[in-house]
Amino acid sequence: MTAGSRWGTDPYPDYAAQVNASISFSGQRVDFFAKRKSLWLRKTIAKCFSGATSLACLDIGCGIGLLHQYLEGSVHSLTGVDVSSEAIVNAASRNPHNTYVVYDGHSLPFADASFDICLTVCVLHHLRPTFWRDFIAEMGRVTRPRGAAVVIEHNPFNPLTRYAVSRCAFDDDATLVRPKTIRRLFAQADFLEARVHHFFHVPFDACWAEEVDNLLAFVPFGVQYAVVARKNI
Repeated sequence: MTAGSRWGTDPYPDYAAQVNASISFSGQRVDFFAKRKSLWLRKTIAKCFSGATSLACLDIGCGIGLLHQYLEGSVHSLTGVDVSSEAIVNAASRNPHNTYVVYDGHSLPFADASFDICLTVCVLHHLRPTFWRDFIAEMGRVTRPRGAAVVIEHNPFNPLTRYAVSRCAFDDDATLVRPKTIRRLFAQADFLEARVHHFFHVPFDACWAEEVDNLLAFVPFGVQYAVVARKNI
């Protein structure tokens, strides 16, 4: 997590257990959603950087690094940052080949244009809305020209999403954010070509469900969504 969240000082919760409890009505567990999002991320990275072999990726607010095991091989290096030292220790034990750093939640401890890909997954809704602009701007600062930034978030227009969030202690500080807000923030941070992809219209673990999701990517009623933008030259 990042600035504005309580986990810089409070004990980090059992993330998987809390999320699994909140989504138990769906018949799926948190790993299902992590795998499906990771598969989409791998395809998106390949599409944005066709033929590239030395990509550097940053995950901002990485938590326990749940996605990272599924991203192996899609990037050359993966760095995760979080305000929680407990979460960072956990992430490093899960993914010893990656780099993990505790940061203050405001200024990323990296030079300008350090990464080809910057992503943040279900983090923005934990932050105060007044901090969203600074968060995306800092994301843009460390993204290389023509690099890609990805924000994945809960869809505030999906009633099942709202129900799951209301049941999750981990999300008791949530302010759900609309895709158009993220697109506007990207534009203000000198990103181009921001586009939205919606996930989990049919959250079933089957090939046909993934195909349906891809067909419905532009329909704004999936459980979650992603906004992808390219950094201006």
